[in-house]
Amino acid sequence: MALLVAALLAGCGVGGEGASDGFAAGDEFSYMVEITGADGDATRFGLLAGTISSNGQVVGERRLVTVQGTRTTNDTTEFTGEANEDGTATFRGIGPDGGDVTATLEDSKSVMVTDQEPGIPATSWHRASLPAFNNAVQDAVRR
Repeated sequence: MALLVAALLAGCGVGGEGASDGFAAGDEFSYMVEITGADGDATRFGLLAGTISSNGQVVGERRLVTVQGTRTTNDTTEFTGEANEDGTATFRGIGPDGGDVTATLEDSKSVMVTDQEPGIPATSWHRASLPAFNNAVQDAVRR
């Protein structure tokens, strides 16, 4: 199965002082992944996007889209969590069996790495806009 990681939404940041490359209070974030060759000829997309309040609380959503031919299936789940002092963020309830997922930002916040697969077989996500995510899904439908 070929793994193609695509670009995603606005920057991300949490954490306290010294966590400039991490998740920060007041930030918005959006990261996506694209996996081709999933389940035969299907292409799967994942988006993790949200905001971090001034007190470090995370509110976001996970979008999972599978494209097979011209048919798409969508699953959107809202989640909460928090920015941690070390610059990571914890997303509640979107991991395997409803567990938590911890995310770290790398490469000047262009890549988000998760410690578990949040509903899609991927742990490396790239920053992209919501329109970029939607365009990637539409391009897959047109293929």
